[in-house]
Amino acid sequence: MKLKYILFVCSIISFTIIKQTPIPRIGLEYMWTLPLIFGICIIKWGEIFSRKHGIGLYIFLFIETIRYLVQPILICLSNGELNHRMPKALPESYQTAIIIYIIECILWNRTGEEKKWSKMWNLST
Repeated sequence: MKLKYILFVCSIISFTIIKQTPIPRIGLEYMWTLPLIFGICIIKWGEIFSRKHGIGLYIFLFIETIRYLVQPILICLSNGELNHRMPKALPESYQTAIIIYIIECILWNRTGEEKKWSKMWNLST
Protein backbone atom coordinates (compact mmCIF):
# COMPACT_ATOMS: atom_id res chain seq x y z
CA MET A 1 0.00 0.00 0.00
CA LYS A 2 1.32 3.45 -0.87
CA LEU A 3 2.34 5.80 1.90
CA LYS A 4 -0.10 8.48 0.77
CA TYR A 5 -3.07 6.14 1.22
CA ILE A 6 -1.89 5.16 4.69
CA LEU A 7 -1.61 8.85 5.60
CA PHE A 8 -5.05 9.52 4.14
CA VAL A 9 -6.59 6.78 6.31
CA CYS A 10 -4.76 8.19 9.35
CA SER A 11 -6.11 11.65 8.55
CA ILE A 12 -9.68 10.30 8.38
CA ILE A 13 -9.17 8.59 11.76
CA SER A 14 -7.74 11.79 13.25
CA PHE A 15 -10.60 13.82 11.76
CA THR A 16 -13.15 11.44 13.28
CA ILE A 17 -11.57 11.54 16.73
CA ILE A 18 -11.39 15.33 16.76
CA LYS A 19 -14.92 15.76 15.41
CA GLN A 20 -16.39 13.45 18.07
CA THR A 21 -14.64 14.99 21.07
CA PRO A 22 -16.08 18.12 22.67
CA ILE A 23 -14.53 21.43 21.71
CA PRO A 24 -11.76 21.98 24.26
CA ARG A 25 -11.75 25.78 24.11
CA ILE A 26 -13.57 28.62 22.37
CA GLY A 27 -11.84 29.33 19.06
CA LEU A 28 -10.94 25.70 18.33
CA GLU A 29 -14.25 24.84 16.66
CA TYR A 30 -12.62 24.31 13.28
CA MET A 31 -9.60 22.32 14.43
CA TRP A 32 -11.11 19.24 12.71
CA THR A 33 -10.25 20.85 9.37
CA LEU A 34 -6.50 20.34 9.89
CA PRO A 35 -6.40 16.54 9.44
CA LEU A 36 -9.07 16.75 6.74
CA ILE A 37 -7.10 19.28 4.66
CA PHE A 38 -3.90 17.29 5.27
CA GLY A 39 -5.55 14.12 3.94
CA ILE A 40 -6.98 15.86 0.89
CA CYS A 41 -3.61 17.44 0.10
CA ILE A 42 -1.78 14.12 0.47
CA ILE A 43 -4.22 12.42 -1.94
CA LYS A 44 -4.10 15.31 -4.42
CA TRP A 45 -0.37 16.09 -4.39
CA GLY A 46 1.23 13.22 -2.46
CA GLU A 47 2.92 11.42 -5.34
CA ILE A 48 6.30 12.76 -4.25
CA PHE A 49 6.13 10.45 -1.24
CA SER A 50 5.52 7.33 -3.31
CA ARG A 51 9.04 7.36 -4.73
CA LYS A 52 12.41 7.17 -3.01
CA HIS A 53 13.91 10.63 -2.75
CA GLY A 54 16.00 10.43 0.40
CA ILE A 55 15.63 10.46 4.13
CA GLY A 56 15.19 14.24 4.41
CA LEU A 57 11.86 14.18 2.63
CA TYR A 58 10.58 11.44 4.94
CA ILE A 59 11.75 13.33 8.03
CA PHE A 60 9.86 16.37 6.77
CA LEU A 61 6.76 14.25 6.15
CA PHE A 62 7.04 12.78 9.66
CA ILE A 63 7.19 16.26 11.21
CA GLU A 64 4.20 17.44 9.19
CA THR A 65 2.24 14.30 10.07
CA ILE A 66 2.75 14.99 13.76
CA ARG A 67 1.81 18.62 13.25
CA TYR A 68 -1.43 18.01 11.35
CA LEU A 69 -2.62 14.62 12.65
CA VAL A 70 -1.24 14.06 16.15
CA GLN A 71 -1.08 17.57 17.60
CA PRO A 72 -4.82 18.33 17.13
CA ILE A 73 -5.69 15.04 18.86
CA LEU A 74 -3.39 15.91 21.76
CA ILE A 75 -5.02 19.32 22.07
CA CYS A 76 -8.42 17.63 22.33
CA LEU A 77 -7.18 15.06 24.86
CA SER A 78 -5.61 17.74 27.06
CA ASN A 79 -8.80 19.85 26.93
CA GLY A 80 -6.86 22.71 25.38
CA GLU A 81 -4.82 23.44 28.49
CA LEU A 82 -2.59 26.47 28.04
CA ASN A 83 1.05 26.31 28.93
CA HIS A 84 3.16 28.97 30.58
CA ARG A 85 4.25 30.43 27.22
CA MET A 86 0.72 31.43 26.16
CA PRO A 87 -1.19 32.26 29.34
CA LYS A 88 -3.56 34.77 27.69
CA ALA A 89 -4.32 33.33 24.25
CA LEU A 90 -7.50 34.78 22.74
CA PRO A 91 -10.09 32.75 20.79
CA GLU A 92 -9.46 34.92 17.73
CA SER A 93 -5.81 33.91 17.75
CA TYR A 94 -6.80 30.23 17.58
CA GLN A 95 -8.95 30.83 14.52
CA THR A 96 -6.16 32.77 12.84
CA ALA A 97 -3.67 30.01 13.67
CA ILE A 98 -5.95 27.37 12.14
CA ILE A 99 -6.25 29.40 8.94
CA ILE A 100 -2.46 29.80 8.81
CA TYR A 101 -2.00 26.04 9.35
CA ILE A 102 -4.41 25.26 6.50
CA ILE A 103 -2.69 27.65 4.09
CA GLU A 104 0.71 26.28 5.10
CA CYS A 105 -0.43 22.68 4.58
CA ILE A 106 -1.75 23.45 1.11
CA LEU A 107 1.41 25.33 0.15
CA TRP A 108 3.93 22.70 1.27
CA ASN A 109 1.96 19.93 -0.41
CA ARG A 110 1.52 21.91 -3.60
CA THR A 111 5.20 22.83 -3.68
CA GLY A 112 6.24 19.21 -3.30
CA GLU A 113 4.36 18.17 -6.40
CA GLU A 114 6.22 15.50 -8.39
CA LYS A 115 6.54 17.49 -11.62
CA LYS A 116 8.16 20.48 -9.97
CA TRP A 117 10.60 18.35 -7.96
CA SER A 118 11.52 16.38 -11.06
CA LYS A 119 12.29 19.51 -13.04
CA MET A 120 14.11 21.24 -10.20
CA TRP A 121 16.33 18.34 -9.18
CA ASN A 122 16.45 16.42 -12.50
CA LEU A 123 14.83 13.36 -10.94
CA SER A 124 13.80 10.57 -13.24
CA THR A 125 10.22 9.37 -12.92
